[in-house]
Amino acid sequence: MLDVSSESRVYLEFHNLTSFPRRAFVIFTAKDGGDILRDGYIDEVLRFDNIMTTSLADKTETNERSCHPLCDLNKPFHMVMKVLRSNETSTGLGYPESTFYDTPLFIGMHFHDARITSGTKRLEARSAILWYFSRVDTPERKQTYKETTLNLFRVSNDGSFSDLIDVHLFGDEIANSEMVRGAIEYINACILIIFVPGWSTIDERSGTRKKIPSPIICHIYMPMPIHTPI
Repeated sequence: MLDVSSESRVYLEFHNLTSFPRRAFVIFTAKDGGDILRDGYIDEVLRFDNIMTTSLADKTETNERSCHPLCDLNKPFHMVMKVLRSNETSTGLGYPESTFYDTPLFIGMHFHDARITSGTKRLEARSAILWYFSRVDTPERKQTYKETTLNLFRVSNDGSFSDLIDVHLFGDEIANSEMVRGAIEYINACILIIFVPGWSTIDERSGTRKKIPSPIICHIYMPMPIHTPI
């Protein structure tokens, strides 16, 4: 039975990596709760995908892209997109498995709550899912991946990426960033708990003492949420 260190070594050797990669996945849903594969909505998904894939497409002198060897993680998704946009009738779309060139292909990792509409080969889905992988084997690649994912995470959180779709981004870099942010906010809260009781009475110039409710003191001294990229 492999221990954790052995499993890690096997994983790195299998993918021919020298350091652990960064991974992320993104869930897309329509803001109106409808089919994410409608025209316009899926265009926004593809726009997001283009931003991510472009940032991971750089090559080193060895001609290995940052996403190597998993650059085709989203290939099944794009094959489905090609069928939907070309109105091909020869391809048997199904869910969770479709047939391409007489070969069955699992597409369940890219669509959730999906179905083929009755009497057609039209695929509908409540959400689409895309997956990303980066070797981060150079400082430049690590920084590019970090900036790209954190920036997209921020705009997806505030809903400003699109008027049509909601974007939910999960990944190693985001988990690390949120862990640091949570730790900072926890420390701030602890400081308030320790010091607020001592500040709940304030001496006025006249020498009298006025009681200030602790919730008001907390509101005054509590810092705004800190979004600290790491």
